[in-house]
Amino acid sequence: MSEIGMSPRNAVAAAVVMALVVYAPSVGNGFALDDVGDIVENTAVHTLANTGDILTSPYRGRVPPGRSPYRPVTSLTYALNWTMGSGSPVPFHAFNVALHGTNTALVTVLLTTLGATPILALLGGAVFAAHPVHVEAVANAVGRGDALMALFVLLGALAYLGRFRSAWARVGLVSLAYAMALASKENGVVLPALLVMLSLLFPERVGQAGRSERTGRAGRPGRERWDSQLPLFAALAGVLVLYLTVRYQVLGTLFHRDAAPYIVMLPASLRMTTAVANVTELVRLLL
Repeated sequence: MSEIGMSPRNAVAAAVVMALVVYAPSVGNGFALDDVGDIVENTAVHTLANTGDILTSPYRGRVPPGRSPYRPVTSLTYALNWTMGSGSPVPFHAFNVALHGTNTALVTVLLTTLGATPILALLGGAVFAAHPVHVEAVANAVGRGDALMALFVLLGALAYLGRFRSAWARVGLVSLAYAMALASKENGVVLPALLVMLSLLFPERVGQAGRSERTGRAGRPGRERWDSQLPLFAALAGVLVLYLTVRYQVLGTLFHRDAAPYIVMLPASLRMTTAVANVTELVRLLL
């Protein structure tokens, strides 16, 4: 047991309970805004029999492919929820709440893995559980893409920090998490950058990176540590190339060009100042 009688397991449990309590009321929400177009009016996600089509189709069927994202994992979860509830919004929102609880648990575990005490890990998990920036991702059905992407990014980070008898097991798990993150929402592309940050800030906690596999002794910081990670980052580069290839085949473009009509009609100068205003608002929310 750690300070004040709290164990890491209790810290994780307490953070998860907070996440579930905060967002439990959203289970009663209906479909709103983009939920209607992306789920209710999107017949492709109304049955699991279309799994093959979902994997090879744009996320939004009602717009030209070049204006749609490619998020097959997220779409598959929509099909699962629609089948479970025959079109009721309840399974969608219950899934989102459970997903947020899982992410809260992973954040708390990540903090303890990086050396935080149970109390500090609980505080960090509590901030993540109740932070208002998550409202749209959890309370709105189609916000799930963000939560799913976060799930796999967190799993990838934990696998990166884990210790395995085989270095290739670590490479395989992190690569799988990266592929699932990209297929949930394109923002998952940042996982390799996050892993580099972890390696720079917490080199002693990165899986096998700080240990020589030949001698079993602590490896020297610097080039030796990075050389041991080359196979992992090469695998991640391969995953990214494969994802971009499939994305291009499905959408006909590598970049999502969709924009809200009221943004498209604005002059370029006003669009830029609006973007700056949005960034400052996001920074305010995060702080």
